[in-house]
Amino acid sequence: MARNGTLSYTDYSLTLSKTVQGVVLSAAWVGTSTRAYRGPEQQNLGKSGLVIGARLNF
Repeated sequence: MARNGTLSYTDYSLTLSKTVQGVVLSAAWVGTSTRAYRGPEQQNLGKSGLVIGARLNF
């Protein structure tokens, strides 16, 4: 939906990961380029945030 006002935005993420003894540790910075979407208490649902994770490979 290019050039459609509040419906037009960009998602982005940057992820780093490292495997340590079969465990994959990761951290990702994710977000969007919009401030148009608000939750019930008017919090910005399009804000950026950090996501961390761990996964066991076997």
